[in-house]
Amino acid sequence: MREVLGPRAFATYRGMIASGPTEPGPRPGPLTIRPHKGLRMAYLITDSLLEDHFKCNTKSYLRIQGKPGEAGNYSTLCSRLDAHHLASASQWLATRSTACGVSRFGGAPLQDIMTTDEIVLDVVGEAEGLKTHFHALQRTPGCSELGLYCYRPIRFCRQQQPSSTNYLLLAFDASILGHRQGVPPEEGILYCGPTFRQVRARLRTHLDSLAAILLAIRAQSANAREPPLVLNRHCEICEFKQFCRTKAVEEDNLSLLNGITPKEIIRHNSKGIFSVKQLSYTFRPRRPAKRQKQQFHHNFSLQALALREKKVHVNGDPTLTLPQTQVYLDIEGLPDRGSYYLIGALVVTGQFHQHHCFWADDGSGQVTIFSQLATLLIENVDWRVFHYGNYKRSDE
Repeated sequence: MREVLGPRAFATYRGMIASGPTEPGPRPGPLTIRPHKGLRMAYLITDSLLEDHFKCNTKSYLRIQGKPGEAGNYSTLCSRLDAHHLASASQWLATRSTACGVSRFGGAPLQDIMTTDEIVLDVVGEAEGLKTHFHALQRTPGCSELGLYCYRPIRFCRQQQPSSTNYLLLAFDASILGHRQGVPPEEGILYCGPTFRQVRARLRTHLDSLAAILLAIRAQSANAREPPLVLNRHCEICEFKQFCRTKAVEEDNLSLLNGITPKEIIRHNSKGIFSVKQLSYTFRPRRPAKRQKQQFHHNFSLQALALREKKVHVNGDPTLTLPQTQVYLDIEGLPDRGSYYLIGALVVTGQFHQHHCFWADDGSGQVTIFSQLATLLIENVDWRVFHYGNYKRSDE
């Protein structure tokens, strides 16, 4: 029998969670979570809680504490789209697996997976303080406590490109499944996007990270102390947005500075700086050397000073020369699919303004809209493109 976690992760997790020496046995078994003397097993770790923790430590803490949130329109829409995609993907998988047998649990708890069917859909599994909603399980040849076969987890992802969260949730499913069948699955499957593109995932590579995250959540559930508040990009669509924003303003939290990273916040905290006001007093303008080329790096202390004084500050003495024609570019697309459907261009020549919109109705139209943009640029003389976003720059 193989370990559910990698050797290092398994040893770390067992050493920190186990209350004493493990029971003697001929070989190590699946991941076991036992109460630690300093930790209380008060909260069941679910896949939804795990997903919250990936987005924000504060969000998972508030969820554990039972604080109600207010879902916004966007998050509600995403939930409906996810549910619709899950239903469509389940039906698609069931249709293509009819000949081999399909079991539908309808979200019921998994009591016994000894079945002759190859596919098990929509079932809830629980083991050793962990609980997950299996999107699907697939029967594969092998040796386990069930017999001469075992199961591997399947998850459906609405996005075309799976994220690290999808892989870790799949590994979470595998750790629970390993308890139920006695043998951890070596790999799992993700079906991604509207075309249900298959992605095979080697689970062992993600288990070390999963073990550290489970330890953090377990410690969080046993400790009533709230983690440090750090606003991030997820806050805009989070149901706790208003609560965290109000708290951050009251604290004058450093994460109120757009663009600042947790690493940068920790660096300032180590110097005794915990608020935007404190950081604003650390700004010291420096005069560059005479022969040194001016470089204008973003300065968070100057940003904090601008917020405190409610003024706009310009770092250095930048010179901006505008060509005869300025082209302001905006491109809209689907990042997870690597596709673009709209190019907007505002062409400004003196007092003359002209708007252009290039639409692509499908993937094949992408080449056309970029060709139209190139034609527009060629028609102008002495122009420069201004854009917002990390587009690749080419001087060719």
